[in-house]
Amino acid sequence: MAPRQVVLAAGIAAGFAVLASLCAWQVARALERERNVELASARLILAPVPLPTRILPEEQELTPVQVVGRFIHAEERHVLTSQPALGPGVRVITPFETAGGRRILVDRGFVPESLRDRHDRPAGTAGDRVAVEGVLSWPRERGFFVPEPDPISGLWFARDVAALAADTGAEELLVIARHSAPGGFPRADAPLGSERRNFHVEYAATWAALAVAWLLIGGMLWRRERAQR
Repeated sequence: MAPRQVVLAAGIAAGFAVLASLCAWQVARALERERNVELASARLILAPVPLPTRILPEEQELTPVQVVGRFIHAEERHVLTSQPALGPGVRVITPFETAGGRRILVDRGFVPESLRDRHDRPAGTAGDRVAVEGVLSWPRERGFFVPEPDPISGLWFARDVAALAADTGAEELLVIARHSAPGGFPRADAPLGSERRNFHVEYAATWAALAVAWLLIGGMLWRRERAQR
């Protein structure tokens, strides 16, 4: 086989492997979302309970809880995201000190880029003692293709609970708030299960189509190269 054919074959194989792995990743995310929707449908109707003393992610995922304490607004972290109606923005993750002295993380919801600075949303950062109702969660968003947090912009690219906890000195415990902050932002997500459209299925189909297209185009180039030889 000529060197040029070897390079072409390697490029075709490498490109297909990358696209196929992205497809497999989205299939896994789609299955995980389906499981979470089913779990949410069963658990979100339950009354909130106090924080568990023992952390068991597999058993406690989406368990409704209520915590009382105070937010450490100065240490909030921002995870890059967007919403169709509001455009680009961030998800606000804030350390929370409970009345019992524990420090956990609270996903307070979405803010648009224009309100990323907490000083631009004073109503949402007021009050020393608050009660937060939400659900426990350990999102599995940190994949191979997700970059590390950007130290310059301060942006995170996934809700990596372990890394966020280590960065803020909190327990590996995330509560996703059910209610938006005073003033409207951060805006809490709709309860999981109310939106049943699984976008990961569409993403997986897109990556699969791109992988097939890459393989077909690569095959055509291979045949042309071979014919020229």
